[in-house]
Parts: sequence; C-alpha cells; structure tokens
Amino acid sequence: MTEPERLVYVTLGTVQNDPVLLREVVAGVAALPVRVLVAVGPHADPGSMGEQPAHVRVERWVDQAEVLSRCTAVVSHAGSGTFLGALARGLPQLCLPQAADQFRNAEGGVAAGAALALAPTEASTASVRAAVERVLTDDGLRAAAGRVAAEIAAMPAPDEVARLLAARFGRGGVS
Repeated sequence: MTEPERLVYVTLGTVQNDPVLLREVVAGVAALPVRVLVAVGPHADPGSMGEQPAHVRVERWVDQAEVLSRCTAVVSHAGSGTFLGALARGLPQLCLPQAADQFRNAEGGVAAGAALALAPTEASTASVRAAVERVLTDDGLRAAAGRVAAEIAAMPAPDEVARLLAARFGRGGVS
C-alpha cells in the first residue's frame, strides 16, 4: 500500500488542547486516505495520543508556517494564528472552536465559504471524518479559501499601515 499524498494538519492549539477530544478528532481524520500531522502543544505528551497508524505522525510542536505550506487542509480550534495562517495560504479547514475568539473566527470562515465548523458538542469521530472528507473534496470550499487568500495577499503590509496611520494621525498616535 502506498502512502497517501494529501496531508491534513490537526491541532487544538497550546491552551485548549484537550487530549480526549484530540484523540477523537485524530481518529476521525485518520480514517481517511490522507497523511495526518498532529501537534499536541508544548505542554502535552505526544504519547498521550496512544498508538497511531503509520500515516499519522504526532509531535509536540511543529513549524506551523512550514506545515501550512505543505498541507491540503487544516483541522483546528480556529485560534487566530492557525486560522488566519491557513486562510492566507488558501487552505480549507474544519474549525472546532473551544473558547474565546475561536467561535467568531469559525463563523467568519463558514460565512466566507472557506471552512466548516463543528460546535464542541458536535465533534465526534464520525462527524469529524465526514466534515474533513467534505473539506478535502468540496471544490467550493477550496475556491472560497483561495479567494480569501487573495484578499489577504492584497492587504497592505504592516509597515505600510503604520506609515499611513502616522501620516494621517501624526506620530503621537490615533485620536
């Protein structure tokens, strides 16, 4: 059997990374014909995920920017870093918000047509598997993620925004 080409990155971030939920999520993604890279967070033990099939790799930490440049889809908590990083690369995603701004991020991704979302009470092995299968096969989700990536790419760089603000409001700050 050859190894699947597509890579799905799975993370629940560094704070809301409940190992019980993460194991359920990984089981759902691992049931698909994809390679799976799981980041459990800097304070979690990769061994807490238990034995995994050969196509699933579990790490404490990964260089997310590099991973996002190589993957096909993302499953995450919709934390701003992961969520926006995936959108900037035109990656469709499954959002599993757990707290704070993650719910608003997930809503925005769904509204843009670039993401699917499952509420905490909806996330199960079966629902994650079905949602990720759709994320991988729905051309509309991928196209919408590409449109959002183009919008992000067209935004001015932070130093340009700072220069424009300073020119408009003076160096003393915004009033």
